[in-house]
Amino acid sequence: MSIPASETESLKRASSRANESEPKWLRRQRRLFTNFCNAKLADRDDIPPMTDILEDIKDGRVLYALLEVLSGQSLAPLGKIKKPKAGKELSHIDKVANLSISFRYIHQTTKIVGIGPGDVADGHSSLVLGLIWSLIVFFTAKDLGGLDDVSALKKKILKWCQKRTEKNPDVEIKNLKDSFMGGNAFL
Repeated sequence: MSIPASETESLKRASSRANESEPKWLRRQRRLFTNFCNAKLADRDDIPPMTDILEDIKDGRVLYALLEVLSGQSLAPLGKIKKPKAGKELSHIDKVANLSISFRYIHQTTKIVGIGPGDVADGHSSLVLGLIWSLIVFFTAKDLGGLDDVSALKKKILKWCQKRTEKNPDVEIKNLKDSFMGGNAFL
């Protein structure tokens, strides 16, 4: 399932209008991670295209599907996701229960601290965006075969980022922390 260009543009406009009061870096990361998840989940018929990662992730279905796609594994052995009934929204308890399934998997495979299912269900933007970023880094590292030697992996990723942005004079990547704070490196 691919997202038509006209639908993608309308999603961008709606998301941009809704978040104009937020800092620019937050809007940028919000849009980037929404687009990342949409690209990863494009072939999933059970997840409609997202318009806002912070809202769409709250019921647990997006995070569950994203983890299945990134890991290449089914999360079904950890629990079954509850879906909302037609025209209804899940209760907060059901959202947290859904998210708890994904967090069981996350705690088995990655190292995250300071965030739980309730934080995602409540839409704590910095924690949710940090979680998504951690998942991107973890699964990218896993794909690159570098989970054992983190230092070598960081050097490999830093060189890759520098090469990908060398033609853009507005972006200078010196390290994997400070150089990404403003969001320009993602553009």
